[in-house]
Amino acid sequence: MAQKTKKWEEWIQIRGETAKYVSYADYFTHRRLFKVLRIKNGADEAVQNLTLTLENENGMLLPYEKTFEEIPFESVINVETESVLSPLYFATLDAEKEEKIVATLKKDKKVVASAEWTLKALPFDYWQGTDGDVEMLASFVRPRLADCAKIRTDAMEQMSKWGVNFEAGGYIGNDKNAVRRMMAGVFSAIRRLSIEKKQADISLPVEAGAGVKIISERKASGLELALFVCACFEHIGLNPLLVVGNKEITCGAWLYDSCFTDTVSDDEERLKAYVSDGINNVSCFDVEDLFSDKNVAYTTSEAHFRQKLEGGKYYESYVDIRRCRISSVMPLPMRARGLKGYEMLSETDASPDALPTDLTNTQSLKLEKEQTKDKQWERRLLDLSMKNTLLNFSPTKGVAHLCSSDLDELLDALSQNGDTLLAGATREGAEIAKKGIKYGVSKEARKLRELISIENRSGILRSYLSEEMLLETVGKLMRKNKEAYEESGTKILYIALGFLRWYTREDGAEHYAPLVLQPVTIKKSKGGVGYSLSLDGDEVSINSTLLEYLKQEYNI
Repeated sequence: MAQKTKKWEEWIQIRGETAKYVSYADYFTHRRLFKVLRIKNGADEAVQNLTLTLENENGMLLPYEKTFEEIPFESVINVETESVLSPLYFATLDAEKEEKIVATLKKDKKVVASAEWTLKALPFDYWQGTDGDVEMLASFVRPRLADCAKIRTDAMEQMSKWGVNFEAGGYIGNDKNAVRRMMAGVFSAIRRLSIEKKQADISLPVEAGAGVKIISERKASGLELALFVCACFEHIGLNPLLVVGNKEITCGAWLYDSCFTDTVSDDEERLKAYVSDGINNVSCFDVEDLFSDKNVAYTTSEAHFRQKLEGGKYYESYVDIRRCRISSVMPLPMRARGLKGYEMLSETDASPDALPTDLTNTQSLKLEKEQTKDKQWERRLLDLSMKNTLLNFSPTKGVAHLCSSDLDELLDALSQNGDTLLAGATREGAEIAKKGIKYGVSKEARKLRELISIENRSGILRSYLSEEMLLETVGKLMRKNKEAYEESGTKILYIALGFLRWYTREDGAEHYAPLVLQPVTIKKSKGGVGYSLSLDGDEVSINSTLLEYLKQEYNI
């Protein structure tokens, strides 16, 4: 026990390793800032109540603080640091910048350990290069670019000359030749643009989001052009591939509706088999043949790709874009400068073909002064006892508490996005959940407001539940809703928006009642991974049971 007189600074250490580069894409795709972050207690007794903070003086990190009740003696613990990057910082970053991260451990407000790391923050729309995460390239494939629609139109003209029906797009039947001709039509349309090649070293951080400028500037790097071609393929309903080497990149697509089991693979032999004559599951070509200094047909470009693949010196891995989408690696939003600075535009926001949303039909929320006899009878049948959850709501295990920074924004996002991915709590959300706050949680979540808002607009709706608990809870809700519909034709699945806190006259007991109810539908996400939520009709209803109770009990 002699060690009690010694300073904890001698026994506590922070050790970790960060990524070499970070960018907006890391934030958007939920990549971890730290490859590993550990706290070591080398003493022969446990240490209690340590508080860890992560800071960056330029605002690159969101506020981060975590308390450890106890770290056992002579032990090392791993620290999870999800969602610590600030989207606002990266959305406004226009040049590469060296940043410092400082980690501090305090006990009784006294610093007992600290560490710092230096990394490089990359401008918006930059990829880390081949030393980074290759899977992240899928987020730079943006099929809703306006220029993709133009290429589709030009490809249709070429297809009509070949006597091929291109109207439907996508995979229809099992005609691989028809799909390959679609790809050749896109190849021809892009080839006619006479794009000049820009030099870019993809082994280093490099711009990857210039697809919006390719047609207007007629310039692109091999990486930018490959990403743009994949975006065009995805735009017409095909499942594209990126084939990546240390110095070179190209692309292709599946000739039937399929994908690999992995988002990224280095199995070159499998790819050789899939592009070979007789199997023809995949068609790839050499993207270098699309530049203005080359003049070859699509079939010749396919042969060039196979020659390079057989040579074994050009390509090291390939990225399946469809499989990445199933794994929730979605297209990055685009950045636009508005009156209030930069703003992030989702695919729908940036698409000229997007259907405008309906105008909001604002109605006054009031009880009718004169009601029909049927309506009056209906009201008498309402259950006004405390057993009714519309009057006395209890956040039990059968409820999924959702994150929202603003209810109007949330409803707008759900309306515009359609199917919205339900996701488990972030680290910060999990910390809030541990405090047991069920109502008024928005005060605790102020620091997450920006993150929640951006994710809602991007088609992600988070819960304060863990991913495992969320899946279990949503599964039960779906089953209950299905049973109710089969038994009585009634749907009972709603989002409750806002709660009234009220007290009974008899004993002053506190109760909560939902104010507004929005019917929703939950279903398995595409690919069978997780669940997605969508609005079930446009009708938002006021809690009529609550209104009737307030009228009868309080004459309100």
